[in-house]
Amino acid sequence: MSPATEAFNRPPFPPVIPRLRRLQTICFAAAAAATLGVPQVLAAAAGSFDPLRPEASGYRLEFNGTFDDASGICLKGSQGRPATGFLWYARLFPAWGTWSQPEISVSDRVLTISGGQIATAEPAPNHRGYEGRVFSGGGYFEARISFVPATVSYDIKQAINNRTNWWPCFYAFSLEYLAGADHWEGQLAGFAHFAEDDFFECWQDQSRRANWYGATVHDWYGVRDCNAGGLGYSDIANDGRSPGVPDTQRIRLPANNDWREFHTVGSLWVAAAGGGRGFIQTYFDGQPVSGKVTWRAAKDALPPPSGSAVFSVIDRDHMVVYVGSPSNTPLHIQWVRVWQIPTGNGTR
Repeated sequence: MSPATEAFNRPPFPPVIPRLRRLQTICFAAAAAATLGVPQVLAAAAGSFDPLRPEASGYRLEFNGTFDDASGICLKGSQGRPATGFLWYARLFPAWGTWSQPEISVSDRVLTISGGQIATAEPAPNHRGYEGRVFSGGGYFEARISFVPATVSYDIKQAINNRTNWWPCFYAFSLEYLAGADHWEGQLAGFAHFAEDDFFECWQDQSRRANWYGATVHDWYGVRDCNAGGLGYSDIANDGRSPGVPDTQRIRLPANNDWREFHTVGSLWVAAAGGGRGFIQTYFDGQPVSGKVTWRAAKDALPPPSGSAVFSVIDRDHMVVYVGSPSNTPLHIQWVRVWQIPTGNGTR
């Protein structure tokens, strides 16, 4: 959820808590499978995807985050007990530090969230190390949202604050990072490699918020605090600042776009398979609005990520989906959906 053009400080990641250690084995096994060329979800044929009818392109609705009421949101978290049967969780992974719970209300099947974020998974004392849903191997992620862009207030000189100094967002973050299982094989302890896919972020300056938004793909790597910006790791992103990577981050919308009305923001992630390229592409109201961020399947060699291997780490990661907004900008959400091509391995 970080604007690649602007630096900020996130809470430091604490030592891995014991109940998440099992997750490292799960995550590394999945990464090994991907490295050996075993795709977890079959890639869609290039050019065959219809965002208005994903099922016609072979996709199945794997996650349907609707809001008939607030009963599908776990606000208190597991805290040592199972928290099953929920779609959303307000208790965040320790990586997020001391973020307070968001303010939530549901009316006419629309969720309004402010002052924080909710996720499709939370840490839990079970064999997986988490409760909820994570997504791997590709998919189409979409949300129908509205908000008042004039209320967004973000000061780059100040640290992120989930109450006042933040922005509306819809994104996916690596479970491997959140659980401390993001080690770059063959490197020193603490050398990480993980993905972040920001489907939608309204962090532009005031004059652009109505008809621009950011959709950033991050390939994070290195030792924490080795870099002053972002998460404290080194970063390759589609923001125009990474050599050889096209700038597809800034999504430009029609001049008459009105965020106070509901719109659908979407992102298609197709995993690399069979020697072909994987890619991520942004959609708005059922239309492609960005170029493709592409990569080829590759095993990590020596850092930094380079060539066609840049961004390929996402095909080995398991992604937790988040949606949230600051207190001064309530975000209204009709639904969040995740579509995947069914193989039995893409959602857990």
